[in-house]
Amino acid sequence: MTVADLRAYAAPMGRHPRCILEVRVTPRAGRNDVRLNDGRVRIRVAEIPENGRATEAARRTLARALGLQRRSVTLRTGMTSRTKRFQIEGLSRDEALERLGS
Repeated sequence: MTVADLRAYAAPMGRHPRCILEVRVTPRAGRNDVRLNDGRVRIRVAEIPENGRATEAARRTLARALGLQRRSVTLRTGMTSRTKRFQIEGLSRDEALERLGS
């Protein structure tokens, strides 16, 4: 195999959609849920904001609301902040907001 053959073999067949969603997380809520208010995503979680427990609960709750596996939702920024940015693999921004709005 030549170098060109190896590059063609290793090249991705197609780009998978992905997006970044900025969300506002409210810890110590009565239950876990995701709401879309005026184009903003708000996640309420019952976990306390200690040792990343609320952040992980928000990630799981968002993945469940989008109908994705947990590994498809990763935290990009905001580990200790209420405002967080999650990367969503497999959905465009429009698709993600559509799933959250219904």
